[in-house]
Amino acid sequence: MVDALYELTAKEIEIKNFNATNAMVKVAGFPHLKEMKDFDFDFQPKINKKQFLDFHSLRFLESNSNIILIGNSGVEKTHHSSIVNILGNSYRTASALSNISNKAN
Repeated sequence: MVDALYELTAKEIEIKNFNATNAMVKVAGFPHLKEMKDFDFDFQPKINKKQFLDFHSLRFLESNSNIILIGNSGVEKTHHSSIVNILGNSYRTASALSNISNKAN
């Protein structure tokens, strides 16, 4: 009985977190819910994968640093910034999602 209640509670927490993330994405105006697993490093072989993965640790927030993505159109800047913003808000460490829907290519 206790195991069943534990599983039910764990599933409820998982669903609430999923719904909260989706609500934040919607409020921020992101075009899509992006995740790291969706990022194709083979599409842009010049991207420093180790550095991008470090951004996803959100370590830059601890030192109050910024990330600036510079590049031509179509090099996945919006995709990557969406991932970082969604991750930050999923862990509720970033203060707010930036509205980049109007800046998308």
